[in-house]
Amino acid sequence: MYCPLAGAYAIISGGGNNRVPLHLTGDIGRLSAMAAWRPTQGIYRFDPDLYAALWASPISGDLPCDLLHYLPAWCVYVETGPMQKAEGFHGFFAALCIKRTRLFIQ
Repeated sequence: MYCPLAGAYAIISGGGNNRVPLHLTGDIGRLSAMAAWRPTQGIYRFDPDLYAALWASPISGDLPCDLLHYLPAWCVYVETGPMQKAEGFHGFFAALCIKRTRLFIQ
């Protein structure tokens, strides 16, 4: 089930003209990501040698973020390496949110 942010907002707010309190705004993204991840429940793990090489690689210039348009599912979970697990950070969810708008010329 794909859940766009607008749908997650409606659920968190209770619908209608209700607003989401500031302390619950993070729940909108979390609900949307969890709903998008649930059908596949894809968990991606890096080979330890590849992960170490990526972690040690310097980042310079712009990253090719257009590649993120080709995620293998609506939402994926990426495990992080042992260094982050020791700090209590086990991984992250990655999802692409596109808001399509039209320009109407009158």
